Amino acid sequence: MSRPTISSALPWSGGSETGLRSELVLAAGDLEPLADPFVPISDFARYARVLLARFALDSETLQYFALKIQRSVYRPLGRLRIQTRIGNPEIDALWRTEQERLRRAGGSEHVQRLYELGGSESLPVTFCKKMRCYFHPPCPQTRAPLRTCRDDQVLIEAGLRPYETSAERYLAPSPVPAEGEPATFYRYMAHPGEQPRGHAALRIGTELYRDFGKLVRAELEPPEAEELAARFPCQRCEHREDCYPQDSGPDDPIPAEKRLVPLSFYDFRFLAIEAPELTFGELCDVLGGAPGATVVARAEGASTSGRLPLLQGALATRGEPGAWLFRGDAVLFPLEVLRLKLVAFEQACRGLRSLHDACHAPYLNASADNLLASLPAVPAGVPAHWLFSVKLTNLGAVLPWREDGVDPAAAPRLTVPSPDVNELCASPFMVPSAFGEEHAVRVSVTKVVPEGERLMVRLEARVPAGSRLVEHRTGDAARLTSHGAVAGLPLVQLWADVEESTTQMLRLTAELAGEAASADWCAPLTFDASVAFYRRFGLSCDLYGLGMLLLRAVLSNDRQGLDSVGRAAQGILRRLSGTLDLRNDAVVDAEEARRALLAEVERDSEGLFAAHNLLYSKAERGAHPDPVPADLWADTLVLAFRLLSTIPGFAFCRDHADFDREPPGILAGKVLGEVHALIERIYVEMFERGQRDTDIRAVCRDVLAKLPNGLEPRSSS
Repeated sequence: MSRPTISSALPWSGGSETGLRSELVLAAGDLEPLADPFVPISDFARYARVLLARFALDSETLQYFALKIQRSVYRPLGRLRIQTRIGNPEIDALWRTEQERLRRAGGSEHVQRLYELGGSESLPVTFCKKMRCYFHPPCPQTRAPLRTCRDDQVLIEAGLRPYETSAERYLAPSPVPAEGEPATFYRYMAHPGEQPRGHAALRIGTELYRDFGKLVRAELEPPEAEELAARFPCQRCEHREDCYPQDSGPDDPIPAEKRLVPLSFYDFRFLAIEAPELTFGELCDVLGGAPGATVVARAEGASTSGRLPLLQGALATRGEPGAWLFRGDAVLFPLEVLRLKLVAFEQACRGLRSLHDACHAPYLNASADNLLASLPAVPAGVPAHWLFSVKLTNLGAVLPWREDGVDPAAAPRLTVPSPDVNELCASPFMVPSAFGEEHAVRVSVTKVVPEGERLMVRLEARVPAGSRLVEHRTGDAARLTSHGAVAGLPLVQLWADVEESTTQMLRLTAELAGEAASADWCAPLTFDASVAFYRRFGLSCDLYGLGMLLLRAVLSNDRQGLDSVGRAAQGILRRLSGTLDLRNDAVVDAEEARRALLAEVERDSEGLFAAHNLLYSKAERGAHPDPVPADLWADTLVLAFRLLSTIPGFAFCRDHADFDREPPGILAGKVLGEVHALIERIYVEMFERGQRDTDIRAVCRDVLAKLPNGLEPRSSS
């Protein structure tokens, strides 16, 4: 079978039969009957799909990797409530954010690696299933390259939706024909009610391939024909007469439209990234005793066939005999499973700390599906399941905030979670109702400080009795809109930062420029206004997802998943808040909160939080009804609920900005300290309690010393 070829340089499309190269992996067998010849690793995101690719030398695969590319058709938002307008600029920003974060944090041991392939953006790419070749589609009318049109004036004049304020995209020749000249635009799928006007025509994806017949049959001078053939392989293909019949009209179906498919119909961004062998959830299932065949069979039923060779390859060397140190030991095996799962969770926390340190920004995406796990080769004498690596992936889960009627240049830089964030694992701090919430206030200007051509204005905002502003924290943004003339201006709208909040008053600082700075500001000055608040989501927004991740690790098995466990946990938190005295944000006694929490867990009639859920299979759980010491299990659950809750004195964080004035890694470091303490306690239970066989201890120490990433107890620094 011939290797895919290409008419223009693409860094991941293969090329010659020999030598070192990177290339997309194609489906096995005859590609022509397939609607999609590419091999998906992940196909669930709204704006991206992830395809299997490989680094190869001659016929040998050296390493698989993942190619993440923009979709040709974005999936709809459905009923999700989103805190920002989502158009093309915002989607472009998602990709820039992920690339920037990968470059900053991707060198960490527990963050997904980014491979630099000589670019991150591409023209549209069409693939021929018949000839297995890639090319950038040319315009059938002008022979110029087709590009996504980003000129809103051109689009509006053609009666099409603008690029800047919609998520619609159109292909047009580059350059676009001058005004008044005929211009044909292409989009992948038809949109109801779309009517081009003037000299514009609009055709859809399959019609583009029909229109290629004009190029195939064009009579060109040799230099032009040579230049076109170099970019457009259909021009001289041996199958061109079959693909583009001479007697076909512009609206007649032709064979070419079934043989040509877009890798991406529009200009697209791409990222070459480390490919996941397992998800975090799959790793925890395997550590809990799930047979490798069960994990593979579950993946075979998903629309992610590209993961199968990775998954099968990873699990092939993890045969069950000897995969654990204490499999078959009624006392030590459950302890070993708990320890391994906590080590996996610890590595997730380390990845989060690396991201916080490198990017000074929250992840906002902590869930089992957004952590990949790799299983490296195991040295002789080491239990196979004791060697793994967990890494953060999908780092671009934040959107820039936009609101219709608000000038982006004047507004502060705010971010909100992307619609692909797992709602079950999303922090309650990120609820949409808290974004843009308005209050009527009485504003007093308390100080005006000139700084060059700008003014720093300090204000106090008082609200009517009964209002509560304490949930707005230092660093949050506020937009003030006066109810009338202020400082010589008929209407004032300004952005300010929250410096301090109390029950009835806010202290704000605004930096003014331009017309606002030249107005007659002075202190004291009082006026009535409306104030809208916008949270700056901080690092503490990641803790809730970590709590859910810990519950996924220790409680999911063949009979219960995170959905049921997560809902039960949320119910426990609601009841706990009612049990404790949380009036006026009073700090509770941590031991009292612990006792109340464990009492609520004890009332769990379905047994969702029982320690035997550590083990994957029902048969194994039946054989270990009380698998770990009660105090150790209680502390594991308490840690999870401290991550999930916001109870002052008990939780790690009480609001969305807690800890953000500290060095970024401090927060994840505190969590790591708690996890590490649990891991050390299990180590003592396994190897150092009582008078157990010293030979076993010596062997275990030797095994631990052989592990490259080390499961030997270590500090959390």
